[in-house]
Amino acid sequence: NSTMILSLVLERTGGLLGEIQVNWETVGPNSQEALLPQNRDIADPVSGLFYFGEGEGGVRTIILTIYPHEEIEVEETFIIKLHLVKGEAKLDSRAKDVTLTIQEFGDPNGVVQFAPETLSKKTYSEPLALEGPLLITFFVRRVKGTFGEIMVYWELSSEFDITEDFLSTSGFFTIADGESEASFDVHLLPDEVPEIEEDYVIQLVSVEGGAELDLEKSITWFSVYANDDPHGVFALYSDRQSILIGQNLIRSIQINITRLAGTFGDVAVGLRISSDHKEQPIVTENAERQLVVKDGATYKVDVVPIKNQVFLSLGSNFTLQLVTVMLVGGRFYGMPTILQEAKSAVLPVSEKAANSQVGFESTAFQLMNITAGTSHVMISRRGTYGALSVAWTTGYAPGLEIPEFIVVGNMTPTLGSLSFSHGEQRKGVFLWTFPSPGWPEAFVLHLSGVQSSAPGGAQLRSGFIVAEIEPMGVFQFSTSSRNIIVSEDTQMIRLHVQRLFGFHSDLIKVSYQTTAGSAKPLEDFEPVQNGELFFQKFQTEVDFEITIINDQLSEIEEFFYINLTSVEIRGLQKFDVNWSPRLNLDFSVAVITILDNDDLAGMDISFPETTVAVAVDTTLIPVETESTTYLSTSKTTTILQPTNVVAIVTEATGVSAIPEKLVTLHGTPAVSEKPDVATVTANVSIHGTFSLGPSIVYIEEEMKNGTFNTAEVLIRRTGGFTGNVSITVKTFGERCAQMEPNALPFRGIYGISNLTWAVEEEDFEEQTLTLIFLDGERERKVSVQILDDDEPEGQEFFYVFLTNPQGGAQIVEEKDDTGFAAFAMVIITGSDLHNGIIGFSEESQSGLELREGAVMRRLHLIVTRQPNRAFEDVKVFWRVTLNKTVVVLQKDGVNLVEELQSVSGTTTCTMGQTKCFISIELKPEKRNATEPIIKSFS
Repeated sequence: NSTMILSLVLERTGGLLGEIQVNWETVGPNSQEALLPQNRDIADPVSGLFYFGEGEGGVRTIILTIYPHEEIEVEETFIIKLHLVKGEAKLDSRAKDVTLTIQEFGDPNGVVQFAPETLSKKTYSEPLALEGPLLITFFVRRVKGTFGEIMVYWELSSEFDITEDFLSTSGFFTIADGESEASFDVHLLPDEVPEIEEDYVIQLVSVEGGAELDLEKSITWFSVYANDDPHGVFALYSDRQSILIGQNLIRSIQINITRLAGTFGDVAVGLRISSDHKEQPIVTENAERQLVVKDGATYKVDVVPIKNQVFLSLGSNFTLQLVTVMLVGGRFYGMPTILQEAKSAVLPVSEKAANSQVGFESTAFQLMNITAGTSHVMISRRGTYGALSVAWTTGYAPGLEIPEFIVVGNMTPTLGSLSFSHGEQRKGVFLWTFPSPGWPEAFVLHLSGVQSSAPGGAQLRSGFIVAEIEPMGVFQFSTSSRNIIVSEDTQMIRLHVQRLFGFHSDLIKVSYQTTAGSAKPLEDFEPVQNGELFFQKFQTEVDFEITIINDQLSEIEEFFYINLTSVEIRGLQKFDVNWSPRLNLDFSVAVITILDNDDLAGMDISFPETTVAVAVDTTLIPVETESTTYLSTSKTTTILQPTNVVAIVTEATGVSAIPEKLVTLHGTPAVSEKPDVATVTANVSIHGTFSLGPSIVYIEEEMKNGTFNTAEVLIRRTGGFTGNVSITVKTFGERCAQMEPNALPFRGIYGISNLTWAVEEEDFEEQTLTLIFLDGERERKVSVQILDDDEPEGQEFFYVFLTNPQGGAQIVEEKDDTGFAAFAMVIITGSDLHNGIIGFSEESQSGLELREGAVMRRLHLIVTRQPNRAFEDVKVFWRVTLNKTVVVLQKDGVNLVEELQSVSGTTTCTMGQTKCFISIELKPEKRNATEPIIKSFS
């Protein structure tokens, strides 16, 4: 801070010949330009010269006057240079220049710091996604000096994760020479991540270009408000709520509160539970409760028991509602909220959690087989919670008005009960019906009561307590109208159509038409294309007439058919399919045979007559249902009236007995007195009669080449092949025998004493197949897969049977001419050494002796087999020998034939027996001289 004098000494050394002149000058600052005499750093003179005469040596001095520094000085460099102007001297290359550096004073490049307005802490709101990034500007200035361009580096940091919050977390900016102010921007990005209020640090970390950082003013702070609901948004979603069923059938509501957005802090959530049961509380605890969702948790689950006495019906609901939310732990950054569109959830009572409402599946049921009168009535429940028992009874329920003139039809069984386990929904009752033609009947049954030990109990389902079988009726030709024989001169025949079972509907139309056989329309009878009959309510029979034409020609007898084609309800009434009238296809065709009265004497034709007896089988088939079933004790007596049906078909006439148009004939089997004559009888079906065979099929259990064995049966259609028909083929094993003992549609066969039942899905693959036979199709094969296991088993059996023919076909009764029947037995032969591995017991293999005396003269050897391999009788052959490999009866003077009562024989291990015995006995007064060997072989 004062003037400085600087002396530089110039010396001439070496030779002194001649005159020389040396000039000096100052260049700078910080450049090669000559320094001006007027400058702020060095006083004038800043240049000059020196003269040395001939022989003159010595030194010369350059005096430089350095001015005092100003307030701020940058570092400056000056060079004082020597130039030889005159003479032959040389300048010392190492000392011809002198560099003078005047150090800086103060901060000439400045001190960098945040501007005052930036040093104050500010808080910003996170921008919305639509707004884009928020620019936060930070102002910087340099003080004291502004010399030169400088580059300043900055960094952004926080204790929180800032990866996705800012476009950049570090950078740099420049301040130009002479400039004192600058700024830079930080981009705050929008996001959807819930965050509490977060603090951030912006720091100037370094500077290039000579400036310095003001360490006290190189750091500033800012913060961003808490955003996106940091404490959470709470919701209830219906699909996350449930009703649990625990041990002892205790029901509970499982509540699941979902916490969306942020998870900061502990939040208490107020919840209200309500239900359709306004009149009584449904939970064991308070309907309003408070749950605490802990810090960091995204959900909260709680379980609330349901009161035992509450009856929860299927379709009823619980309503769960969020009422309050409150922060109860952690730093407060705003109120938690409830998602308004999910503040409540409806929890429907599920099928498994709902108390049962038991009823018939329908108020009307159709017969499975109209002719047989069998029906399968299904009872189901809405809500399968808990076990229960439901009782049913035939007849109307007490208190119901019984229509006048209506009689409850005869059914068996007359009452029973069904037991349902928890979760089981439906079960069936098999009924046999016995209609009485001519009487309006109702085949009706009702549920008489239900019992359940489950909490809340069970109820009968209103509207489904009473059910009827075929409530609209089944329509068919009466017995007397199915086969009518008249003479040609009979002008009119009357046929009777009867209505069985139900009586409902004010008006039902039955349509009919005639179909030609050998008799021709307009020549032998008046054809009817669209005949109609109408049944009023309660009406059970309607007659109609067909005209017979006498053509006065000599003819053999002829026949034609009358078909009931359809039945329908008239009027605006609409019912489901079970509330529809039906035709009995077995008796929807009447056969009219016309006997000619004209003289046939001139015709050389003779023919036999066939007589058919039509009978109605009214045998009751007993039925079993679960729990308790009571059979009807009423009796039905039917008097059989034989009917002569004459049908003649000869090769001479060239007239076919099969009609050209579609005709369905059903009925009972006929017995022909003369098998060489073609007979059209009441049981002939142009659609075919089904049978299957062979009657017994033997099959092994063991797989072959890794492939299961299959039992094959052939389904055969005989007697007629017209039209598309179907038949159902079912298997029947042990499980069916236990669960549905009356499911077999044939009687007189069941189990076999020396065989055991094969089990469905353990021994064979259970099947129920419906086969469709197209027009003309005659045969189908059905394969049943036999399942192999490693367990020894004896012979087992199951049935394959036919049921439910459709389309006018029927099932053979007894056997057909090839031995095929309505069922076949499949016998799985014994497997896995099922009769055992035969051998002597350990105590019988050695150490035994035969001697004279009451005790020692007889041996009982024990033959054994395994307990799980004793399914059948096994005969074991044995013999005695003196050698183990060959039979030797004489050796060393011993003859076993003379010594022993017998040297060979048999013993039998009966079914189930694991031990049998071989007796070896000495003959009287014979001594054994050696030890015989007894061999057994089966």
